Amino acid sequence: LMASRGLGAVYAPISDCDEVFNYWEPLHFTIYGTGAQTWEYGPQFALRSWVYILLHSLNGMVFRFFYAEPLGAFLQTLGAPAPKILVFYLLRFSLVAVSAVADSSLYCAVATHLSDKGPNRARAVAVLAMLSV
Repeated sequence: LMASRGLGAVYAPISDCDEVFNYWEPLHFTIYGTGAQTWEYGPQFALRSWVYILLHSLNGMVFRFFYAEPLGAFLQTLGAPAPKILVFYLLRFSLVAVSAVADSSLYCAVATHLSDKGPNRARAVAVLAMLSV
């Protein structure tokens, strides 16, 4: 699961503009202090909560201050991307880890509680989880 999700994090493009403007832009704003703030997060409308963004910005700030900025110049000499892109991919890989743990626990629950109805149900869940990037 980690491998299929990891490949998706590296190679799958961001296919929805809402993902960019409603999550990555405000996240960039909380981590770096610059970026766009969409009207949904603005104080005039306040349709979206900042809690979800702030949870991810904690990871982003850790990745920025402990990995990307200290190692950024060195990694760029080796051909690695810019530090901001490194933080972006580290955040995507943290979501990969959470997703893989959730899918694994779903597989274990199906295997434990539905095994009497047929052993192939858990295998089907595993295959579908690997294919849904």
